[in-house]
Amino acid sequence: MRGRGQTTHAHRDALAFLALVIALALGVLTAIPASGMATTRFGAKLSGDLDPVEVEEQCPDDGGLCTRVPLRYEHPTHAGSSPYAPRDGVIDKIRLVSSTEGVLVPQVVKVKGNFAPITEVKVKAEGPELEYDGTGLVESFNVDLPIKEGQRIAMRTQFAGALHCEPGIDNEAIVDPVLFLGDPFTDANYYTGCTHLLQAVMED
Repeated sequence: MRGRGQTTHAHRDALAFLALVIALALGVLTAIPASGMATTRFGAKLSGDLDPVEVEEQCPDDGGLCTRVPLRYEHPTHAGSSPYAPRDGVIDKIRLVSSTEGVLVPQVVKVKGNFAPITEVKVKAEGPELEYDGTGLVESFNVDLPIKEGQRIAMRTQFAGALHCEPGIDNEAIVDPVLFLGDPFTDANYYTGCTHLLQAVMED
């Protein structure tokens, strides 16, 4: 006969199992916010009235590819804050806005000098070819691009649609003909008032 203060083995096992389940659940819940907080974005904000070009911008030398490099985000001011990576990491997604369909290859570049006419560019990594539909809405692409703090995302392309262009401050440097991985630092030979409508997303 069992007294009032006694507990069966089955009861003790059930309590132990319940405690284990609660501990595991709390561990999972604790981990979720930590992963969410690790997301880092740089480049264009892709919000507000971005007004991408209605006709693609062709490379200056006509007919060939070029490397287009973002220098700054000032016009429009809401387009973004910084064109360069704030930390070392891996870019998981490239997001863009364009009103025309097109193709580009994202290039991770190192830049010396940040204004005309002294900008030098070197490609440190290249991503896959991205074909965008040009819907005027945000389009997202999965990539796997290592990047270091201070480096930027440029685009290797012939016709660029993911741009907002207006005369004024030189927001973009262009190396034409195109730069490839392994090429030495090369002087940009063109500058424009176009702002890149590209955003890079890094997650740990």
